[in-house]
Amino acid sequence: EYYADRAREVKEIMLVVARSAEAVGAKDQRYCSRLNDFTLRLESVAKLDDLTEIRDMLVRDAHELRLTVESMEKDGRDSINDLRKELNAYQERAAAAELQASLDALTGLQNRRGIENELEIRISLRQRFCIMLLDMDGFKQINDNYGHLAGDEVLRQFAAEIKSRFRESDCVGRWGGDEFIILLSGSIQAAQSYAERLKEWAFGDYAVQTGSGTTIKVPVFAAIGVAQWQAGETAKELLARADGEMYAHKNRNS
Repeated sequence: EYYADRAREVKEIMLVVARSAEAVGAKDQRYCSRLNDFTLRLESVAKLDDLTEIRDMLVRDAHELRLTVESMEKDGRDSINDLRKELNAYQERAAAAELQASLDALTGLQNRRGIENELEIRISLRQRFCIMLLDMDGFKQINDNYGHLAGDEVLRQFAAEIKSRFRESDCVGRWGGDEFIILLSGSIQAAQSYAERLKEWAFGDYAVQTGSGTTIKVPVFAAIGVAQWQAGETAKELLARADGEMYAHKNRNS
């Protein structure tokens, strides 16, 4: 569906360009006819012997030529401005579609696709960065005991809490289900420090409503795995190391 929407956008911009080219061609034809008439008049002037008549005709034709050139310039400028507006509108729609496609509908965080793109960009730039994986503990029990609406509310609140605790340069996303991921600029020591503080910031009781309208407090904790990207390492390899750290943390706490 996403690529079908993008294909429609591309078709729209192709039609815009085609219409613009058609309009320019039509104007060129009109101006070409006027300039041909002007050329014919110049040829007739060249055959005159009376200097006064030649001067009068040249003054009149020069004025008409100047008006024609000014009109051509204005039409060209208007055509370019119209096309620029169409292109800007298309770019805004394309950017909005791209953003929407990279967001998780439930939490508003980056989705897996958006995180994977950001991960590849950071690797290609050879930046120093770390990833942090979080896997919520006992989330299935929340759904089983209080219903999926309560579970969704826990995910939304937890996502908002961890998002608010990181920098603008960091990328926070929902990796899938009850798993979250953060891409952090900097060293492994800084990332581990964030992980420790995250336990204080985001872990604890969350107030949510059940399907019956009763407000309950749900304890939320998560296993955390942190890994720093190493030169030459692929995204898959980096994720596997962080995943291993996360499950080691989970096993220690079980």
